[in-house]
Amino acid sequence: MKAFSTLALILLATAQAMSPKGLPLPALRRGGAIAPTSAAKIAGTFCLVQGTYSALAPSKSFPYGEYNITQTNANLIREIGLSFLNMGVHVYGLIFKGYGIKVSSAINALIWVADCLYGLLNDKSKTTGKSKAADITVLAVNSAVAIAALNDLPYFSTTLKAESIFVALSSLSCIVSPTFGMKIWEIENDDEYTPGFVSLIGNSLGFDAVLLASLAWGMEPITAIGYTAAVATILSLKTHFFTPEVARIGMNKKVLAIWPVIGAITALSILL
Repeated sequence: MKAFSTLALILLATAQAMSPKGLPLPALRRGGAIAPTSAAKIAGTFCLVQGTYSALAPSKSFPYGEYNITQTNANLIREIGLSFLNMGVHVYGLIFKGYGIKVSSAINALIWVADCLYGLLNDKSKTTGKSKAADITVLAVNSAVAIAALNDLPYFSTTLKAESIFVALSSLSCIVSPTFGMKIWEIENDDEYTPGFVSLIGNSLGFDAVLLASLAWGMEPITAIGYTAAVATILSLKTHFFTPEVARIGMNKKVLAIWPVIGAITALSILL
């Protein structure tokens, strides 16, 4: 636990640097757990950093073995990054800045709107996927959230609930059977490693779905982050260490272990 606490403090130092007002480094509580607000900020900072890195530099951001990433798989990694970025944006907006849920939801929805428009305008359905139908579906769901949030419409919570359900179903389609997920989303030019990356997308979308649903149904943000972290711990352990498709990629297990460690620390600090 001492090692976990040290790692947590290192991450909090990064979070402190990102906050305009600065964050005091908290004293560790009994058992090494961190104060709930600080734990949420640490997790959010981690998601922001990893999400931004994966979205902007997908070919360099994953702990590969000797594998040279293909364009199709790089695109999948970028979308994994976007889902982590979404969680980080929610934490930054709700916890760091104290904005309402509509602000962070609008920003996240617009990120996916831009991604889908880019895919449609560049005919990515013919090169890497997703299909046009999939891009249009994601575009419609997120456009509804963005419009409702930006215009303060009364059905905003309904659109956010609908989005959380859509993300959850998308996650399940990739986690339960990566090859089935590839068929649904019509991933093109795949190789033997693509099912592993599809499984990883299901993993990250699973975190995102829990956070979205918790917030959409009115859960207090820090508590929502705690439950998300608990689910993330379980999903990460399952996906990173017990999924054959992911094992085939040959990623660095020590690096992959960071996610369940951070998830466990966050969940225990917030929920206990």
